[in-house]
Amino acid sequence: MSELLITPFDVGRLRFDLAAIYDLPQSHPSAGRVIDAPMICYHLQQGERSVLLDATSYDWEEISKALRVPEYQPPPALLEQMKRRGIDRGDVDTVVITHAHFDHYGALSLRQEDGYALAFPSAQHYLGAGDWEPELFDDFDRRTLGLVHDHGRLTLVEGAADLGQGLMILPAAGETAGHQVLRAQSGEQTVYFAGDLYHHTVEFGAVDVNVYWADAAQMTASKRWLMETAAAQEAAVYFSHIAGAQRVIRDAHGRLVWEAVV
Repeated sequence: MSELLITPFDVGRLRFDLAAIYDLPQSHPSAGRVIDAPMICYHLQQGERSVLLDATSYDWEEISKALRVPEYQPPPALLEQMKRRGIDRGDVDTVVITHAHFDHYGALSLRQEDGYALAFPSAQHYLGAGDWEPELFDDFDRRTLGLVHDHGRLTLVEGAADLGQGLMILPAAGETAGHQVLRAQSGEQTVYFAGDLYHHTVEFGAVDVNVYWADAAQMTASKRWLMETAAAQEAAVYFSHIAGAQRVIRDAHGRLVWEAVV
């Protein structure tokens, strides 16, 4: 089996006031912290297979004022970064969208003189069925998710989906009802792309610390599942707002804990 090559793309920063997004008490050691979190998506290459995990964009108009980094100049957009790395958008055959939050699918289309076109015209796109709400679409949604759907390139995933060649979509609700993760297996290598199950390492210390907008019970259950599964499979885990790979090990007391992969 061909080697799995993983390329992260950091396309911008979101400002997180940790006390606000986690509803932390003032006594919490992270209550006074404000951090600029990366917005990361991933390209996977395995032989001729070209897969994109989220299509992230830094869209100023879509970012709420609370999350904007003042006077911030973002890096080049995703498509430009891909081009610089020699990745042809026309070769991408699969796009997995972890969930329907604006920062995970804004690069699905590109503007042309006569409107918008698919950014990845050869790809089948996969979105959790629980996140498909076209009755709530605004212009941004219509020209991204809606455009993909109108071209017959959108598959709504119920539960798990086997994409072949060691790629499996697995449900992981909490951030949204349809939030999903991607597992990639190649030989003895297992990798999880966990989207927004975690937003910051402050969550690594307690599995029940969740962002205020999530379904807390579902999010905590999904986190427990991911930790147990990743530990059992000795898997690397990548997130959308935490840079670098992580893994789960058991500490001296037998507890599951996160640590960075060196």
